[in-house]
Amino acid sequence: STDVSRKLLCKLSGVTPSDADWASLLAKLRRVPYFQDVRLEAAHDKVDSGHLMRQFDVSFVVDLGNGG
Repeated sequence: STDVSRKLLCKLSGVTPSDADWASLLAKLRRVPYFQDVRLEAAHDKVDSGHLMRQFDVSFVVDLGNGG
């Protein structure tokens, strides 16, 4: 039988009050052993009800093993 590597690409979007918040989330995701290639895809200003917020997009890979 052939072993096939299975990887799941996850994308996450969110809104935070500051850059420090998404940076903290990124650091925590990087500490999860089964998350690989954690990266910030984008971050930009967003105004919500008169409040300046940061909208961000993060991606990471989960190794699902070889299915065996």
